[in-house]
Amino acid sequence: MKTSKIFFLLILSLSLAFMLVGEDFDWSKVEIKDTKLNEGIYMFEGMGGNMTVLCRDSEALIVDGMFPPLFEKIIAKIESLGGKKIKYMINTHIHDDHIANNPNFRKAGAQIIAHENLKKRLTEKGRTDFLPDVTFKDEKVIDFHGIKVRLIYMPSGHTDTDIVLFFDDLKVVTMGDLYFARRFPYIDLKQGGSVKGFIKNNEKLLSEIPDGYKIVPGHGPLSTKEDLKNDVNVLKETIGIIQAKIDNGLSEEEILKEGLPEKYKNWEWQFINTERWIKIIYSDLNKK
Repeated sequence: MKTSKIFFLLILSLSLAFMLVGEDFDWSKVEIKDTKLNEGIYMFEGMGGNMTVLCRDSEALIVDGMFPPLFEKIIAKIESLGGKKIKYMINTHIHDDHIANNPNFRKAGAQIIAHENLKKRLTEKGRTDFLPDVTFKDEKVIDFHGIKVRLIYMPSGHTDTDIVLFFDDLKVVTMGDLYFARRFPYIDLKQGGSVKGFIKNNEKLLSEIPDGYKIVPGHGPLSTKEDLKNDVNVLKETIGIIQAKIDNGLSEEEILKEGLPEKYKNWEWQFINTERWIKIIYSDLNKK
């Protein structure tokens, strides 16, 4: 790849990152925190979506990749845990805080895997250097040094590119942005997301995730099945409140003015406050 093209892609990824964190953000202060989930498998927290990292026999399988300014720190952390070579990088969905490091990890030797819709959407946007190397439609199983990793497509939830990963041998599930732990989720309606689909996917996963599994959310703290169940119930409550107001003929402006009960205030965060959550629900449920 020509140097000018690499520079352009880096600037593109950085500009998208700055949209989320601000142009004056100091990346040097971001630390990559690792939490051990089971033997050889970790959750990484830094800036952007959480990562899952599985190390076996000096190789690593990683899920998502945060932002380019953090690439060297991520590599150093993986190496410190025994992953001297990145064999696979799996994208849970299309957003930049999960895929912006694709070119860097590909250059480092990783094979990038994602759902076919992610490749389709990136191709339509002309972002060919972020494309996965391998795609699948419904389900794919990877045997990583004797550990079976199940990749399962979940249609029209957060986006229409979402997958979840089951590390059944290690009792871990990675949910990507189908789970924003203890906070209002972002549902990207412009990229195939759906409010009802988001809840449907979460309820399906609640019926399939065994008790005792650790759940890595796309954003937020490490969670349990009970955490997920409680969070889904809260989201259903807020969606039900807005649906009732729509059914009673209230306009979006009137619903925004009334807001949500105070008990949901602590579900706001820097990207999705109550107003934006209401707008997402209203826009999707009130579609003609």
